This record gives sequence, structure tokens and C-alpha cells, in this order.
Amino acid sequence: MHKITETVLKRPVTTFLVVVSLIFFGIMSLMNQKMELMSDIDMPMMIITTTYGGASPEDVDKLITKPIEDGVSVLSNVKEVTSRSSENYGLTIVQYEYGTNMDEAYDALKKKIDAIKSSLPDGADDPTFLEMNMNDSASMYLSVQNPTQENMYNYVENDIAPEFNKL
Repeated sequence: MHKITETVLKRPVTTFLVVVSLIFFGIMSLMNQKMELMSDIDMPMMIITTTYGGASPEDVDKLITKPIEDGVSVLSNVKEVTSRSSENYGLTIVQYEYGTNMDEAYDALKKKIDAIKSSLPDGADDPTFLEMNMNDSASMYLSVQNPTQENMYNYVENDIAPEFNKL
């Protein structure tokens, strides 16, 4: 340690150039580093939704959500299946293991849902499903409900959406 101190004190110009070089290359490294506000998130999951007009949450759970949940839980690479049943509506989230080929998972899920459709009650809409990709999605989803459904589209389109577009 004594030799380093002695060399630094005997050669101030060399020491200065080494320090300036380290600072310069450090700044250059920081400037070339890729920075993102939100980095890519790979969440392999599918969301299945089904509507059943006029049904109670219990009926939706028993007649819609449970059969879908039981059917998709046996698919390969499924890590977890969670569901939620509410009045007129059932939602099932299928989470896959990381590294799953989502194109193949989508095809397998579509086949399974097509097989389940025939066992769903009359009056239930066909299940719809979509791949959840956090990298392509919005930062926020907004749900608007109105018991009468009167002019809700116009209200959202003319009053609410312009306020969000100002952000």
C-alpha cells in the first residue's frame, strides 16, 4: 500500500489522467446503458371470460366457472388457475410456467374451451379468451357499469375518455 501512495504522489500528472479516464469511461458507460421506465415483463397467462345473463354468482360459479376451471387445469404447463364469479359474469385466469410456448398453449386452450362449450347452460355466451401480454397492454384498465345501460357508451366516449386523453 505504501508503494501505491508513493507512486501516486511522485506522478501527479499520470494519476490525474488515470482518474479523468476512469470518470470519462464511467460516464460513457452510463450514457450507453439501456434504461426503460417499464422493463419487459413476461407473464405467460390467458384470461377466459364468460357471460351468463340473469345468473346469480352461485349459478355462474357452479355452471360456468367450475367446469372451465376443471377443464383447463389439466392442460400441460399450467401453473395456477384462479377464478372469480359474479352476477352474470365469470372470469378465469390461467397462469402457465415460464418458458411455455404460448402459441401452443393458446391452441390447446381453444380446443379445451370448444369441448367445454357444449356442457355450458343455454343462455350462456361462448367463452372468450385472450393472451395476457404485459408488454403490450395499457397501464390501466377502467370498467364502467350502469344498471340501466342507457347512453353509457356515449357518456364514456364523450365525457370520460376525453379527460383521460388529457393526461
